[in-house]
Amino acid sequence: MLRSLVGSEMCIRDRCEMLDEAEEMNAKNSEQSNSALKGPGDIGPKYTKKKEPKKKRTTEIWDEDEVPEEDLNFGVDDGDNRPEPEYRTAYRQGVRSEDMFLGIDGKDPGSHCCDDLIVTVELPGVASLEAISLDVTKNTLRVSTPTHRLAMYLPHTVDDKEGNAKWDSDKCELRLTLPIVHKDILDLPDREEILDKYRE
Repeated sequence: MLRSLVGSEMCIRDRCEMLDEAEEMNAKNSEQSNSALKGPGDIGPKYTKKKEPKKKRTTEIWDEDEVPEEDLNFGVDDGDNRPEPEYRTAYRQGVRSEDMFLGIDGKDPGSHCCDDLIVTVELPGVASLEAISLDVTKNTLRVSTPTHRLAMYLPHTVDDKEGNAKWDSDKCELRLTLPIVHKDILDLPDREEILDKYRE
């Protein structure tokens, strides 16, 4: 019995030594594997990303650099308190039957696919067209009469040389049709140019 206890004690010691050796080997292997995982990015000093200052969250739609620099109050007296007339903006899109039924040109109802910006300004009390002063630039619209003054930024860049204005004396409305200038990423030929090329 004594012999069996001594034998089992030796077995336990041997097993403990084997476990200690195994732990040492695992520790060495983990050190080697950590060094083996290093790549070209680990050469040299560590790069630390600079923290950018957090932008303040506001309810503003545009950044300051996105707003055109034209001053809507240029040439307006400080004491000018004429009210702003009511106005509406709408978009007009040239759509053909192949656009409606087949969707060939890829047009959609968004304003980026529209051809014209239509601004209708209600000017009650204006008797004639001569009482209206109109100024259109590529980004702004100014309309003034003896009783009203409108100065606004346009939602799209327009071709101010090609637009037209119509006065409806029955409704006392000024209707402006301004062609939208599209800035395409790719200067692709339109459908007519492609068809003309294949017809030749």
